[in-house]
Amino acid sequence: MASGCSATARTIGHTSVYGTGGEQWVNLRRSDACKTNWAQVDGVSSNVKSVQQGGYTQGFSSTNGQNSWSKMIYSPAECVVAYCWGSWGVTTTPCY
Repeated sequence: MASGCSATARTIGHTSVYGTGGEQWVNLRRSDACKTNWAQVDGVSSNVKSVQQGGYTQGFSSTNGQNSWSKMIYSPAECVVAYCWGSWGVTTTPCY
């Protein structure tokens, strides 16, 4: 939010998982203006990260009480995967 990258952000990947606790989803967000990617999950959780091809990882950044986000990864060319995890296992987006 502070960098302004969220103003131009869009969801480029989405995955849902269903379990006894309901649905959990993870989005891979992208700002073309900032050339950054980050993960967004529903719910308040620090179990979120974004991983760039090659292994560079950014973990939990913040929550607004409804969704949580990873820190941004500057990624003008390499693809990035968004992850969230919990009692159901691990949920990931495809690499974009």
